[in-house]
Amino acid sequence: MSKTYRYEAFDQDGNKVAGQIFASAPSDAETWLRERSWTPVSIEQIYHAKNRWSQQRSRIPEDTMNFFLMQFGSLLSSGCPLIMSLNALASQSSNPALRRFLTEAKNKIEAGKSFSEVLRQAPGVFPHLFVTMLEVGEVCGMMGESIQRYSEIYSRQAKTRKKLFNASLYPAMLLIATALVVGALLIWVFPVFIENATRSGQQLPGITQFVIAVSDLLRNYWLWLLAFFVITLFTYSALCKNKNFRTLRDRFILSLPWLGQISVSKNSAIIADLLSTLILGNVPVLTALTAVAQALDNQVYKDAILHAKKAVGSGSSITQALQANRDLFPESLILMADVGEKTGKTGEMLQKTGAIFDEELNMRVERALNLIQPALVILMSIVIFIIALAMYLPIFDMVKTVR
Repeated sequence: MSKTYRYEAFDQDGNKVAGQIFASAPSDAETWLRERSWTPVSIEQIYHAKNRWSQQRSRIPEDTMNFFLMQFGSLLSSGCPLIMSLNALASQSSNPALRRFLTEAKNKIEAGKSFSEVLRQAPGVFPHLFVTMLEVGEVCGMMGESIQRYSEIYSRQAKTRKKLFNASLYPAMLLIATALVVGALLIWVFPVFIENATRSGQQLPGITQFVIAVSDLLRNYWLWLLAFFVITLFTYSALCKNKNFRTLRDRFILSLPWLGQISVSKNSAIIADLLSTLILGNVPVLTALTAVAQALDNQVYKDAILHAKKAVGSGSSITQALQANRDLFPESLILMADVGEKTGKTGEMLQKTGAIFDEELNMRVERALNLIQPALVILMSIVIFIIALAMYLPIFDMVKTVR
């Protein structure tokens, strides 16, 4: 989890510089300083509550952010000054949080701060990856190109997230509909029907007795079941803050047949896309690996990338660093990284690999969806059939007895 650090250092000319940085650990902050040929004097973590900037970001919709990035990159690439670009985007933005942020950022830049410095002092407004690429763009004089590159990454990731959400929406709605229908049958319809059908005192079939037990459980203990569900949800949310639990959870997901393959494709696509874009944008490899690790949600892959960063920092190549976790990284990713390093085209090779993994992810999601939807329909049919059978079997037995 990223934190805010206050640093003091000496630059190449011996001048003392100070500021704040957003990093996952003090070692990452020190690496960031040394990559700029600065000599660290002190690095201290800043402890504070979630600030207003961070709260604003949660209110900026993904589509609004994506549109802003495309416009911002286009304005800067066409030669429009930074202050003028921020002012124009702030005046036309319909989102209050984004408009307020752009106005405050413009005022701070006019007071003498760089845009990347403004963002680093407001962690959470933009992802760490965006700040890193923006900073490199400022140093190289290619801020517009850097923002456009990040805009492409953000747009691709947004499309991937939307596809995954849309793919899971129908199964989720089907499960909810099934639960509501079954719950209504068991709580209101089934008890009345069985009470009328069993006034003769005859022995009920086993399947009917089982469904009655489930119905009684739902009707008499629904409050306890709801409390159990809420407690479980809060417990899971609290455990997700623990790194060891996230590692166990994500490793378990990777071991599952379908979800594991989807997770491998998704994380491999993110790693290849981000790493290629950062390398093509002249971002130092160690900084690029740090940014990629912070962009990953899967703790297992995050740890693997951080391990690769340590290996590269010790003199290993990217290929050798990835080979240490062959169980996580597909052979095609390792092979393309190797070819890229040997030909001096690592960025281009990883970019092609990322496109392949994106297509593979879409294919795996569609295939899983094509299997899940019929399976849920069959499951729903079986459950309703069991309830119907439990309701009508006593009637059939009663008719036989009358005859």
